[in-house]
Amino acid sequence: MSLYMFHINLYNGALEGVLFVGLTFAIQLWFVKSANRPANRFLAAALFVLVFWIAGILGADIEQGKLLPQFTLAFGPLIYFYVRKAIWHTLHFHLADLLHFCPVLLVQAFWLPGIAFILKPLTFISVGTYLYLSHRLIERFYASQKFKEGDRHRYEWRWLNQQLASLGLVLFLWIPLIVIDYFGFHFALDRYVYYPLNLLFGLMVIRMSVVVFFRPETDATGGAPLFPKPSASTALKQKGNWLKKKIEASLLYQDPDLSVGTLAEQLDIPAHELSRIINGGLKKNFSDLINEYRIRDVVAKMLNPAYNHITLLGIAYESGFNSKTTFNRTFKEITGKSPAEYKNELKKERPFSKMERLQGNRPVVLHHETTFKWSHEKINRDTMFRNYLKIAWRNIIRHKTSSVINVAGLAVGFAAFLLIFLVVRYEQGFDQFHVHKKKLFRVIRVARNAAHEDYRTGMPFPVAPSLRSNFPQLANAGAIVPDDFVQVIISDNGNGAAKRFREVHGIFFAEPQFFDMFSFSIVAGEYRNSLKMPGNVLLTQSLGDKYFGHWQKATGKILRMDGVTVKVCGILKDLPANTDFPIKAVLSYATHQNYAELKKLMNDWGYIEEDNYCFVQLNESDSPAQFKGELKEYADRYIKPVNPYYYLSIQPLNEMHFDARYGTFDGRVFSENLIIVLSTIGIFLLVVACVNFINLSTAQSVNRAREVGVRKVLGSSRRQLILQFLGEAALISCFAFFIALAAVMIIIPAINNLLDIHLTVSALYEGNMIFFLGSALVAVTLLAGFYPAFLLSGFNPVRVLKSTLSAQQGGISLRRGLVIFQFFTAQALIIVTIVMVSQMSYVNTADMGFNREAILTAQLPRDSVGIASQTVLRDELMKIPGIEKVSFGMGAPISERWLRELRTPDNVGKVPNMITAYKLNDTGFFNLFHLQFIAGRPYYDSDSTREFVVSENVIRKLGYRDPQRALGSRIIVNGFNRQIVGVVKDFHIASLRDSIVPVVMSTSKESYGMVSVKLNLLQAKPAIIAMQKLWDKHYPDFAFTNSFLDQDVAAYYRQETQLSELYKLFASVAIFISCLGLYGLITFMAVQRKKEIGVRKVLGAPLSAILILLSREFTLLIGISFLFAAPVAWCFMHNWLKQYAYRINLGPELFAVTIIGSILIAWATVGYTAIKAALANPAKSLRNE
Repeated sequence: MSLYMFHINLYNGALEGVLFVGLTFAIQLWFVKSANRPANRFLAAALFVLVFWIAGILGADIEQGKLLPQFTLAFGPLIYFYVRKAIWHTLHFHLADLLHFCPVLLVQAFWLPGIAFILKPLTFISVGTYLYLSHRLIERFYASQKFKEGDRHRYEWRWLNQQLASLGLVLFLWIPLIVIDYFGFHFALDRYVYYPLNLLFGLMVIRMSVVVFFRPETDATGGAPLFPKPSASTALKQKGNWLKKKIEASLLYQDPDLSVGTLAEQLDIPAHELSRIINGGLKKNFSDLINEYRIRDVVAKMLNPAYNHITLLGIAYESGFNSKTTFNRTFKEITGKSPAEYKNELKKERPFSKMERLQGNRPVVLHHETTFKWSHEKINRDTMFRNYLKIAWRNIIRHKTSSVINVAGLAVGFAAFLLIFLVVRYEQGFDQFHVHKKKLFRVIRVARNAAHEDYRTGMPFPVAPSLRSNFPQLANAGAIVPDDFVQVIISDNGNGAAKRFREVHGIFFAEPQFFDMFSFSIVAGEYRNSLKMPGNVLLTQSLGDKYFGHWQKATGKILRMDGVTVKVCGILKDLPANTDFPIKAVLSYATHQNYAELKKLMNDWGYIEEDNYCFVQLNESDSPAQFKGELKEYADRYIKPVNPYYYLSIQPLNEMHFDARYGTFDGRVFSENLIIVLSTIGIFLLVVACVNFINLSTAQSVNRAREVGVRKVLGSSRRQLILQFLGEAALISCFAFFIALAAVMIIIPAINNLLDIHLTVSALYEGNMIFFLGSALVAVTLLAGFYPAFLLSGFNPVRVLKSTLSAQQGGISLRRGLVIFQFFTAQALIIVTIVMVSQMSYVNTADMGFNREAILTAQLPRDSVGIASQTVLRDELMKIPGIEKVSFGMGAPISERWLRELRTPDNVGKVPNMITAYKLNDTGFFNLFHLQFIAGRPYYDSDSTREFVVSENVIRKLGYRDPQRALGSRIIVNGFNRQIVGVVKDFHIASLRDSIVPVVMSTSKESYGMVSVKLNLLQAKPAIIAMQKLWDKHYPDFAFTNSFLDQDVAAYYRQETQLSELYKLFASVAIFISCLGLYGLITFMAVQRKKEIGVRKVLGAPLSAILILLSREFTLLIGISFLFAAPVAWCFMHNWLKQYAYRINLGPELFAVTIIGSILIAWATVGYTAIKAALANPAKSLRNE
């Protein structure tokens, strides 16, 4: 536990006080009995939301705030419902009211840290909106009151209006702060700035709860009474007794058309008051109350001999029933037996003379086997629930096509969303396992000249030890150096043979302090003493298994790494896949210092080693901003005298994976903007799937209208119907969800191969993941199922049963809007995919200024043996059939190069003329790669640097307009003052993201580490085999490693290529789901317009006219969606292309392909349904039941 969690400032103390006081009053308001308790519980819930919010604020100080769920979007609705319940006691909370809380559920379900910044303004808007609505509720209440000899009653809720106004005023104070935070700081303003307003808002809410808690209870319809009145519950009971007497005395229940309205008219009371008496005083609904009296009457007539000549159905009709089904169902629910069974038992066991009096304070109990009320309600609920499941399953089986499409659409949307979520979660989890991750920083170099953008991480060798001695307040500082292409040799003492390995990446030199800062686990041996001494190495478990069969055998073993003998002193636990430190082995930093060429540089502040990284760990109480300032002063003291162009700064470890400017050890970065884009795509795809479900469900609504009508006639309420249809949506969502989970488990390996990541199936079973998946399932069920349920439950039973139901224009308009949204998403993704694929095709085929076809590069040892054998190796390579040209050097134009300062002789000691790429190669380099000379000649082969060849960019920056005039001039690069003997046309030494940089080339045989050969592709395979044999002959301790140049070029665009493939997948998903939605719309249109189509066919309309009639509208919808998608996609891709110095143009042909392709796909989707509707027999469509 961090000691900082006990550091409490003034605001923290005040907020903690608000938290505990708010929690106390929330509990009091929830549990204290009072007439206003239903309303007070809404206010208590709002207080709980406030408590969670404040706890999250306080938790941010101890880095635990993210562990608490945030429900701030629920605060506004809870205040609104408190006001509504407080002033109108009779209003109840209905299922539709849950829609007010959907944003809360959506935030919890789709919560991603990348979009956390939008929660603050959304909460501000939500609370402000609901405060205004609450004020309007009070105004509406005043307007509904009658004049009562004055307006005293209008002041009853003035106190509540004042409380709302106080909250609104505090909220208003947030406006300028949020505006400044957004436009000035992009929501990066320190959270402490908000503390005063947070405290004030919390105090205002608590003030409101205190006033509510201690305020005397009054009736909602007037002021405080002059004389005590009975409690609300007592008054309702009295009215309930009066109502029962009126019904019994006047036999009102025998009216078969009796309803709440007609009964209210006969009793001369308002209908809403009658409902309140029945629901609140008698604790029943209207149907149950009247049916109980009717059943009493039926039983009495069964026992009366005067009715023996009348059938049971006749008795039922005389008692007020108007339906045989309703009578039989109601009788069995109340008595537990059918009417016939009950009458037979009465004849056997109960003569009329011994009939008991029915009790008025219980449900009708006509037999000893009849269940009590609570048991009846429970059994009824269970029965209805089973009935809902049964009906849902039957509908799925009956409508197989629509059910399969619904499940498929939701499953595909779910799967795409889950895959994106797993990818985003994986990327955001990079290096989150380090205990001190919040206090770890990488030291970086920043150009002092703001106009000269230069982002570097390399440090002079003395930086790390100097930081430890000059900043004793630092928790730690340590250096680490990566080493690529390391040759590993392990001698086998058994038979004398040696095992050779080539490690391309993952070998590092590190100080022991590095492991004190980072949470890398040691499973065997130790590092503190071992890494202080030269010749020691730590291996990871996997590398120990690779070298020695099992890592437990590795400790103490000897091996050679790039010619240096080292001893295994410890074993590191394998690192998680999502780390930017791809460590396989770590040699002691002292081993690195022992290299002869580096010993003299260990105290040289002027020499910057680009591969020497330095990390620091700040103490918990240290401010990064303050340390930045101190570090800049430190650089002025130590670095500026010898290198005045840079100063030092720090980069948080948490930003390293997302910042392409400084990069990572393996060069893989994943920008935060990309995370937001992927998250948005995932949410859109899931919403598109929900929209598809809505379209298909509403398209099938006409087919289920009769079922709804019958259920309503038989007594089903709208709430019950909504629950039934939501249950069906939940069942389909569950099917789709589990299919999506199975699909994700199957697809994960393919996604890992595509994106070069390491997702695991086990991530789906983690606790927070299960909660997220459950929340997503509930949210999708509500989002996809509520509108169809609301639409279906609202059908008029009379119009349904008369077959006069027709679609409402608003419903069709909504479906049109949903289709537009679907194709907006699909077309935007199509445009994005086309642009990315086109750009990747361009950069992979663009002229980079050199030849890259059929060129193979291979590594050479840089020791004395490798240098001495170059001449012999060249001759033997040229003898191999299939090899046409050979060049030794630092490699291809895009391979290794050094960045060096270039000065002219008259500019020594001043700011350099430019920074150039410095490459060392033999003279065959120009011929092999087809570099074109525009002036001069190639340099002559030499063991050392004697002459320079430069690119035309160099002479242009030196001020020469004519390349010929630059020949013979002298420049100073890498400490060599040499003549320019040749000028070549500009060529790229990196990806096309970057502009062409100036290049200086020369010779230095000892720096040659690669050989490049031009192959005849027809003989490439045997030539490569022959090269391997040469390596075994000349370099028996050096593994032969090679690569083709065109593959190396493609590696520069690996992430873009991967993302373009991913976008292809998502675009296909969006198109697939959108076509399913389009199928739903065309199905709905065909059903709704079948009579119109029939009339047109009878009047002679041809097939083509019918097809145009059905396809014209959705073609227009696709065109409208394109009008929205095209500018959005253009803006996004225009910004994306800015990262490339050389890029394609966003011409109209890209957008034309999108709109034409969308229309063709849509026509193919709806063609079958449209033709089927056009060919239907008009006699069937015109026939009316």
